[in-house]
Amino acid sequence: MPSHTACMQRTNELMNFIIAIALLMAFIFAVSFFVYYAKEHYSPACGCNVPLPLMIVILSSLGVFIGAVCYYLFLKSFATKEKIIHANIEKTLEFLDPEEKKILRALIDGRGRCAQNTLKRVTGIDPVRLHRRLSSLQARGILRKERAGMTNMILLEESFADLFIK
Repeated sequence: MPSHTACMQRTNELMNFIIAIALLMAFIFAVSFFVYYAKEHYSPACGCNVPLPLMIVILSSLGVFIGAVCYYLFLKSFATKEKIIHANIEKTLEFLDPEEKKILRALIDGRGRCAQNTLKRVTGIDPVRLHRRLSSLQARGILRKERAGMTNMILLEESFADLFIK
């Protein structure tokens, strides 16, 4: 059963979506109204003067404003989902010991790959302990090593890369 905060989040996302759709519909209505108004009140034969340049400026400004508001509304829901994903990653990493967490965080920051010597420098783990931790993670199927010149390239296994890397 979903938690209260999950329900509230879905409600907020739905409200943001409805507001964005309503704004877009209002903008389409305004454009349609101005086009209709210009057709009915502008005729070269009657000499009527409809401020078309002003209407163009107003509609383009309104379009930019509505686009920015919709972007903001959708960005909030994406940012919330990003926070949830990050929290889930942190919860998953809690099952590892501190050195293994450092290794996986460095691999996640490196988009799923990192040279072993760079990993040693980034994590601050001495080479022997790093080798043992990497072997342990490799035995559990979390990462794999590939030879790359004078060092090894450490890669997250595909299933974990899909899970941890956005």
